[in-house]
Amino acid sequence: MVAVTGQEPRLLRPPYGHLAGSTTAAAVRMGYQVVLWSQQMREGEFPDDPSGHARQIVADVQPGTILLAHDIGDHQRLVALHGLPEIIDQLRARGYQFVTVSQLLAVRQP
Repeated sequence: MVAVTGQEPRLLRPPYGHLAGSTTAAAVRMGYQVVLWSQQMREGEFPDDPSGHARQIVADVQPGTILLAHDIGDHQRLVALHGLPEIIDQLRARGYQFVTVSQLLAVRQP
């Protein structure tokens, strides 16, 4: 990872959000901060309707939202990808900015 990004990873999103004891213990041992999400794409509710999915995501976003999205998968999962430009445009039109999770967490630190 360091060879690609120039930075040591410090954040961990556990697969499926499972916080088993071994995941938490490994994160602590490696100095990672565990981060989950507050909203996720709901592709299954909008098969073949990227615009409908985009409208629902935008309607549910709040300041500080961490949106879980995937960039690969079957046709159904790709509904989110096809609607991503619309999601981005609509959120920017509402005044939202896109930041990394590290940036978001730094803003929230006391």
